[in-house]
Amino acid sequence: MRLPSASPACWRAPPARAVAGGTNGQPLVDAIRRLGHSDAAADADGFAKARRDYYRALLTLAGNRELQRLFPAIQMPIVYAQHRLPGLQPIRLQDYRVIAREVLAGDEDGADLAAMAHVHNVREQILQQAQPAAPLVATVRRGGR
Repeated sequence: MRLPSASPACWRAPPARAVAGGTNGQPLVDAIRRLGHSDAAADADGFAKARRDYYRALLTLAGNRELQRLFPAIQMPIVYAQHRLPGLQPIRLQDYRVIAREVLAGDEDGADLAAMAHVHNVREQILQQAQPAAPLVATVRRGGR
């Protein structure tokens, strides 16, 4: 299986640039708040909805209508469906908060670095979980020893 290895275009400079230019970042703040509440309540469905709102907020800030149209259809929903790992939600929440902080601060480079770190963190977690367990080797005693 091939996993994404670079940050999605929506996280690159445009969202941070938009906020630095005065665009309202409140939908991103609201999405982060809902992510935190859903995580604290162990509400996986609420977390998934808040995650979608988080990405929509980033896409809106990016201002790229074509990316907004295409993003739901790309492979990330497949990754989410295939890899419902309990360890991913805390990583996602922590990373989403860092990305949002950088975007809301208008720090383009910081947002890009945080997004790349997030993709790396999720990818590493998935790859760790995908490692097959070491085979058990049975030892047979012969001759009554």
